[in-house]
Amino acid sequence: MDQRLGLSLLVSGLLAAGPAAGQNVYRWVDAQGVTHYSETPPPGVNAERKQLRPAGAARPADTGATDWSEANRRFDARRMDQRDDEREAREKQHADAASRREHCDAMHDRMDTLRREAPVYRMNGAGEREYLDDEERRRELELTRKELAQACG
Repeated sequence: MDQRLGLSLLVSGLLAAGPAAGQNVYRWVDAQGVTHYSETPPPGVNAERKQLRPAGAARPADTGATDWSEANRRFDARRMDQRDDEREAREKQHADAASRREHCDAMHDRMDTLRREAPVYRMNGAGEREYLDDEERRRELELTRKELAQACG
């Protein structure tokens, strides 16, 4: 217990003295098993040399000052970008859903038109009406059913 107290006091004293960068300290254990530290090794003792570093040099990551305001600004910018991306994705989903609903509504209207007994026509390239005969109407009805099933479920 006394050995630890002495060691703590010695190390605290060495650190408080503010050693120069790269200052050497010697460590050795005497015949009674007590560990000693000193700036010079005693003669005839096998001492281990330790190199002390200033407290700031022990952590190489602290070489520059951290600019927390800049880090916060970058974080806020990333968070705003993420929110913008999420908002744009939601808007795109809503627009896609509205487009699908409009397409499905148009397909249902087309089906209703083809099922009526009234004459059905389409406009040709010249802007003239072309009336569908029964076979063309049946083919259009079948194509519309398939498209409706595929696009609208």
